[in-house]
Amino acid sequence: IISRVHAIDDDDGVNGEINYYLISQDNCFHVDAVTGDIRVRCLLDYETQTTHRLEIEARDKGEGYKTDFCT
Repeated sequence: IISRVHAIDDDDGVNGEINYYLISQDNCFHVDAVTGDIRVRCLLDYETQTTHRLEIEARDKGEGYKTDFCT
């Protein structure tokens, strides 16, 4: 685990439960949908790529769900 995202929703029941999704198309990273843990899936080489930009969506499980994003 290299990092973790965390969102808060004060609604009751499934409306307050949040799942996380990696929106950016970087196959070297994985975001656990339930915990928000971010893991590396491949070898990172600073000489080849000095930065990685990840866009992550937090979405509640309610009907007509609400979302927010972080980068």
